[in-house]
Amino acid sequence: MADRIALIDHGRMVALGTPSALKQRVGGLHLQIEVPELRWVAPAQAVVQAVLAGPTEVQNRKVSAYLDDDGFRAVAAITTKLQDAGVPLSNFAVTEPSLDDVFLRMTVGKN
Repeated sequence: MADRIALIDHGRMVALGTPSALKQRVGGLHLQIEVPELRWVAPAQAVVQAVLAGPTEVQNRKVSAYLDDDGFRAVAAITTKLQDAGVPLSNFAVTEPSLDDVFLRMTVGKN
């Protein structure tokens, strides 16, 4: 893996840095929740939005959002509120963004 990466968009360098630094610039950790049935998507999304006070993305039975610097505290609150609301989960993951995520978030729609 490279020590430093330059992101080029339409012939212009839009970012330069280490993979870790570039990942931090696009939002750090990413929360992904999957529910077993579509009827649970709206309640799961409402919980995530209430705790994070930010945008969420819904795709099929998955709800995802970027976490801020205090992400693990938010994860604890989200899991507690999901449990209190009786929302069942199929999958729950906290991941860091991939370099593909970095490229897309820093280039798509910026021009």
